[in-house]
Amino acid sequence: MTDFMCNVLIMGKTGSGKSSLLNYLCEKKLAETGAGHAVTGEGLFPYQVTIKKQQIRFFDSWGIEAGKTDRWIELIKDALKEHGVEKSMEEWFHSVIYCIQAGGQRIEKLDAEIISRFLKECYHLTIVLTKADQLSPQALEKFKEEIYKEIKLSSGDKADTIKIIPCCTQKVQLRSGSSRPFGREEILSSIIHSWQNTIVDRIPKHISSKICKEIDLWADKEKEKLKEKNIVSGMGIWNKGLYRIILQNGKKKISQIQNTILPGEIQEAVESCKKANYSLVNTENLQVEDCTFNSKNLKKTQVQISELISQFVGGLLFFPLLVQLISAATKKGQENERHKIETFIDELSGQIKEKIISLENDIKKIIQQALGF
Repeated sequence: MTDFMCNVLIMGKTGSGKSSLLNYLCEKKLAETGAGHAVTGEGLFPYQVTIKKQQIRFFDSWGIEAGKTDRWIELIKDALKEHGVEKSMEEWFHSVIYCIQAGGQRIEKLDAEIISRFLKECYHLTIVLTKADQLSPQALEKFKEEIYKEIKLSSGDKADTIKIIPCCTQKVQLRSGSSRPFGREEILSSIIHSWQNTIVDRIPKHISSKICKEIDLWADKEKEKLKEKNIVSGMGIWNKGLYRIILQNGKKKISQIQNTILPGEIQEAVESCKKANYSLVNTENLQVEDCTFNSKNLKKTQVQISELISQFVGGLLFFPLLVQLISAATKKGQENERHKIETFIDELSGQIKEKIISLENDIKKIIQQALGF
């Protein structure tokens, strides 16, 4: 057994079969997942289990009830924030399952809204059509297309972001004969695949959010230093010197990002992915493609980071910004001058953050190459 915990969120309306699915996946009845929790409780209810040597923490969500959709949406917003991209990878939802009862043969606007909300957060979802034994294979295919249409996914996005799996959790006696449970192995496999896709999409945003937070802290410190400075009214030689010092400190911060912060964040992310992927691909009977991580990949990654940051630094327009603010300075008093310098700091940090965010696709490619995906 490994020490990586795979977090799986299960959502759906009350009566959609969330609890039955949870029991089916775990191959045992979890008393806590009964109707009492799903109907009367509000929040997420974690259940830690071990499936084929892999530790999994299922989060069973409060079922969506008529008349309480606004409250349920607030719950999901809070959950997304609590497990947001800025948190460590271990705290994320690694896979998200959304249950829709197949018998209804319709996806409602609320379902589509919740699913779209998670897609915007770079999650890859598994939509489970519960009680799928009630529909013919042709009807199931038609229903799948209806779901894609409602979520407004193009054909190229379907396999990438959402997997729809029909499922039956119990043996059912039908006129044509008995129906055996089905869908478990495919759902468990989807948990792993969606985990891999989710982390590749979310890690660049995780890294950029952490670096942007560092930049915000730097900007706050620069503005705090102004309290100890003698700000003169008008654009005197002393004030010009302050601008230049701030600019120099900004370049030092970029150098720190280049040499320490970004390489460290990428290496930490790669090591975390390596550990989690090793855990998941070694789960019995759930083999997926392994990542071929090695030291050569990381060295290549470090070279790519250096080249990436060099392009990034060259694209920052510091001096035009400096000239613009100096020429705009007027004699409006000491506080007004201080405000102009603080604005300069905010503009400078804003430029750096915009550039960092613009690098997310490049960081994604670096992560993929380092992991061998």
